[in-house]
Amino acid sequence: MTAVSSVITQIQMTGSPQLTVLAVDDDPDFVALTAQALEREDPNFKVQTVTNAIDAFEQFADNDIDCIVSDYEMPEMSGLALLEDIRMLDEHVPFILFTGRGSEEVASDAISAGVTDYLQKQSGTDQYTLLANRIRNSAAQHRAKHERQLTIDRMTDALLEVDDSWQVTTVDSRAEAIYDVDADEMLNRNLWEIFPEAIDTSFYDTYHKVMETREPLVLKDYCDVLELWFEVNVYPAPDGGISAYIQDATKRMPSPSHDYHRIRG
Repeated sequence: MTAVSSVITQIQMTGSPQLTVLAVDDDPDFVALTAQALEREDPNFKVQTVTNAIDAFEQFADNDIDCIVSDYEMPEMSGLALLEDIRMLDEHVPFILFTGRGSEEVASDAISAGVTDYLQKQSGTDQYTLLANRIRNSAAQHRAKHERQLTIDRMTDALLEVDDSWQVTTVDSRAEAIYDVDADEMLNRNLWEIFPEAIDTSFYDTYHKVMETREPLVLKDYCDVLELWFEVNVYPAPDGGISAYIQDATKRMPSPSHDYHRIRG
């Protein structure tokens, strides 16, 4: 079970409200109807409503909100302008644009602005079933990412992750310190182009073996370039890449021997 699916299961199984949704629409009747429909769709939803973007911003700032559902066209401030302000407080909270104005231009603007999802208003109750599913999925993904980040922050190992084409996808601050390279200089680049000197070493061989066999391995070896001993736990990642948890083992290892390395499953 993936992190997202486990969060969705947890949300669905509990009987108490788990998701606080902020619904924003300048039509008071429609936003009240939306709140009622969503709470009927899922008893785990607790929907707060406001009728303008300024109140929405204040409501978000003062409360723990799991997801925002906003109209596009509103007086004083549009839904996308609200999104811009919300992102100053929280870069990742799910923001779903739920609008009656459906056009390629609006959809393109919404995607460019960084909305989590875009849904056009329709007639009938089916739209609320679809909206409820979008809210659940968006909130679950957000929670899973947040929980994963908390786990990473608690770790003492450095973390380096690559996808199945060896593009670097994750570099935490500990890995930055070990490699003495900023994450921005590594992300979305090929690992072996960043560290060509590692090709044909035990690190290269171990990473490739895990990538191919999808079986975890542990490597202890000396890195000539960095002049450090490392213990690296390498695991297959769900996206088809690998995750490497790296420890500087220099203090507990003997003097470097270039003929020594140990790999175990």
